[in-house]
Amino acid sequence: MRKEGHKDVDEFFQAARDQNLIITGCTKSATERFLDVVLTEQKIAVACGHFSAALHLCVEAGEDPDKQAFSSICVKLSEVFESIKKNMMSTAENNVSTLGLGLDLESRYQEAEKEMLFRRTCKLAELETARRNAEKAKPVKKAAMEEVKKAAETEFNHICGVAKQEIARYEAARVQMLQQALVQWCEKQLLTARESADQFDQCLQGFRGMA
Repeated sequence: MRKEGHKDVDEFFQAARDQNLIITGCTKSATERFLDVVLTEQKIAVACGHFSAALHLCVEAGEDPDKQAFSSICVKLSEVFESIKKNMMSTAENNVSTLGLGLDLESRYQEAEKEMLFRRTCKLAELETARRNAEKAKPVKKAAMEEVKKAAETEFNHICGVAKQEIARYEAARVQMLQQALVQWCEKQLLTARESADQFDQCLQGFRGMA
């Protein structure tokens, strides 16, 4: 925990750590709320399915014109709620497979970056310790401590170089990935909306035909 809050000597990595902390929290919050929306859609779909089935229980056989008319209305309404059920299930599935997946990947990317930055911070703390040890070392151990310090500096500089490349590659990838997820989400939403409009239009025509 102490190393996580360790002040960085490089402004680039300090800014990356600060940004990662903020975005990780925002991504987690957005993912949780989006999943709440999906769960609500699934609950609505289940409720519509139950209501559709319940309407069929109201259908009665017989020659009575009123009963026949009432039964026909129940059947049509059942079809409407079955269409709503299918629409909600399709919407929920599309949400999970597009933006839901995109948010999950974004969250995993953020956690991976956080882990990389933390490991670099640990190496920074080790390097600072090696430098202090070299400064305080007695003449007998001075040469050995200097070698340890140089090895730590070489390793740390290599880690920093690789980390900067990985962060730049990651930033480009995450923007492209989120953009693709949002576009797919919108396309799926539009397709589902058109299909739903066609289904509801058919139901409306059916009700008009009963008049």
